[in-house]
Amino acid sequence: MPELGSLLKNFEDVIEEKECRHEGSPIPAYLKGTMLRNGPGIFKWGDSEYNHWFDGDAYVQRYAFREGKMFYSARAIETITYLKNKKADRIVIGAFGTKAFPDPCMTLFQRLASWFQPTEITDNASVAFQELGDAVYALTEVPKMVPISTENLDVGDTIHCSKELFAVHTATAHCHYDREGNVYNMGSRFGKQTQYVIVKMSPKKEAVPSGAAPFDASLVASVDHAPEGPAYYHSFGMSENYFILMESPLRFNMLSMMMNQLFRMRSYQSTMEWKEGVDTTVMIVDRRTGEKLPVKMQSEPFFTFHHANSFERDGYLVMDYAKYKRAENLDGVLLENMRKPEFFNDKDENFTPYFHRMIVPFTVPEGAAVGENLLKSLPWAGGCRAELREDGSLWLTDDRLSEYSVEFPRYNYDAYNAKKYRFVYGTTILRGDPKAKNGIVKIDCDEKKTLIWTVDNDNQLTGEPIFVADPEGKKEDDGVLTVPVMTLDGTNPYVVILRATDLGEVARYIIPTDRIPFGFHGHYTTKHTTERKADV
Repeated sequence: MPELGSLLKNFEDVIEEKECRHEGSPIPAYLKGTMLRNGPGIFKWGDSEYNHWFDGDAYVQRYAFREGKMFYSARAIETITYLKNKKADRIVIGAFGTKAFPDPCMTLFQRLASWFQPTEITDNASVAFQELGDAVYALTEVPKMVPISTENLDVGDTIHCSKELFAVHTATAHCHYDREGNVYNMGSRFGKQTQYVIVKMSPKKEAVPSGAAPFDASLVASVDHAPEGPAYYHSFGMSENYFILMESPLRFNMLSMMMNQLFRMRSYQSTMEWKEGVDTTVMIVDRRTGEKLPVKMQSEPFFTFHHANSFERDGYLVMDYAKYKRAENLDGVLLENMRKPEFFNDKDENFTPYFHRMIVPFTVPEGAAVGENLLKSLPWAGGCRAELREDGSLWLTDDRLSEYSVEFPRYNYDAYNAKKYRFVYGTTILRGDPKAKNGIVKIDCDEKKTLIWTVDNDNQLTGEPIFVADPEGKKEDDGVLTVPVMTLDGTNPYVVILRATDLGEVARYIIPTDRIPFGFHGHYTTKHTTERKADV
């Protein structure tokens, strides 16, 4: 089985774009934008190293499609965190799984005060991207945005927007969009009354100064967490009228978090714990009123990083997501574990993601009996169940839609988000199966059928597939997938172009380098922003 070590070492900048060798058929004429890909690419500064996969300094790759050709460039994002690390040649600002190292000359009061300074919390925007107005921003899980040029990967000044986002301390890097171009996000506000906060961001029509928030924000909802403490979450769902949060047993220990604010003795990750005996609470918030639905809904313990689509149908709410049975406190993706030869031979099903669907009824029929499955008459419920309990709450059972492991689920977002849809695409890493290859899957959610495209050999891994719709297409899956393929043996990585209808290979572009990072999320855009970074 492959070893990931070569992809978890520092990467060099590729400033001048390089033309990639084309193999196969011509690509569709409509594929003429830019695919950005985000993730960690700097893991070590001097003698200090990051501990966790989520921690490495952001390294963005650019894949530009022009006149049937593809051009590659890549560089580390020069955030405040990056520049401070570079100047000191060591890690000076703590990250998700790597504790901070405060100045030993600081007093206890100064350490506490520094926690509330925006520059003391990392702006390492290494997770995903967001479009707002005419610009593209790199994001991480704090309320900071880094403007980035799709032409040359230059960055603008980091935007500190906690105040505009109603004083949240964390925010997801996975926003949702409506048809008018507004952006919705969810964050957590810690304190005497810790709450989940949902915010709507509308792009400003006028220009704003460098470093200023480019949006007007309105508060949609502030919702209390479950009694067991606030949950860690990476994304959330959104249908036409509702927001969805899966409150898993992965909860923050608030005492540990407060002590960490004072003494910086622990990482952010180490303040989280998997609560044994705690079920997952399904929290649903009405977008129109900002109120949480009053019926208590729970399911078996599980965790999800990534929601796919959510939609309403026939008086029911449908929610799709990649599900893990257990996540512990995310030690599974510590770099020391990922570098072990047995990482991809681990047969632990608890930390292997599978694609699931959950269905919630909006009403409980009058006269329904305790233990009754409220989905029993729903012809398209599959294996989903919603059982009435004696206290009036609902126990929800989800249904696995594919036999293959699936992560990074993507779909035809622009046309089908918050609507009934059929197809989802994802990357699969079939851990523990010596006969299987890594690849890309297409799941037919209606028929529970899966297509798979596999890489050439075990030394190749696929990144997140990005769906690019055919503007003249009439079907949901008319379009192509752009998929980065990482190599572990020193051979050239490549980007493969697949037909979204049947996962047939159209073409591939061979990247003239020996490796690309094992990163997180990609984004395809036709916008060409040119913002430059001001002096820091």
